[in-house]
Order: sequence, then C-alpha cells, then structure tokens
Amino acid sequence: MGADDEEAVIAFDVRRGALPAGDLIAHCRVRLTPHKVPRQIHFLDQLPKNTAGKIDKVALTERLDGFQ
Repeated sequence: MGADDEEAVIAFDVRRGALPAGDLIAHCRVRLTPHKVPRQIHFLDQLPKNTAGKIDKVALTERLDGFQ
C-alpha cells in the first residue's frame, strides 16, 4: 500500500475548554507515532450515539461531508 492509499486520521473532540486544534495536534505529535497523529480535528457539542449508547461511527463519518 503506497502513501496515497493511506487513510487520513481525523479526530472528533467534544469541546469542553478553549484549547485550539493546533495545540491538540501538537500534543498528539509529542505522544503518538507520526501515522497516528490526526490531520484534522473537528469540534462537536456531543458525540452521536446509537440506541445501545455507543458512539455512532457511521454518523460521524456522515458529518465529515458537512465539515469539508
């Protein structure tokens, strides 16, 4: 798999403070290997959950269209 075939890491964060996305990414760069550092961070009021109370990953993926 070449570099062009890799998926981008995107993070969703429930905003509780005033930490900018750049600071969060810098924090990740210090603690994670480069391929795990998110390229983007999207802030939400709350994470979508399914009927079982788990994070709804499909709904998060669908929200990406609205951010781009």
